[in-house]
Amino acid sequence: MMAPVVPGRNPPPWGIVGNHNLMKGCDGMAFNYSKLRGRIREKFGSEGRFADAMGMSKQTLSAKLNNRIQFTQDEIRLANMLLDIPADEIAAYFFAEEVQVP
Repeated sequence: MMAPVVPGRNPPPWGIVGNHNLMKGCDGMAFNYSKLRGRIREKFGSEGRFADAMGMSKQTLSAKLNNRIQFTQDEIRLANMLLDIPADEIAAYFFAEEVQVP
């Protein structure tokens, strides 16, 4: 018999809360969002203002920028519109792989 799921008490199915490797892409890949962070500061002045414009909390944006949770396709589309990112540069902002030091 399975134990009941208690909201807020059971760990998510993908791992233990607090593990920064939980959502690093489907294959464990982490993305480098330094270029995106720079564009956010350039256009909005702060990540908090950008989070407000995106309709998310500062904590959620921070989790996304720190590879704890992934951006959705709709969030990437909205961010591109808000940040005026040309279509041919999307990959440089959202899919630049983090360099792993052995």
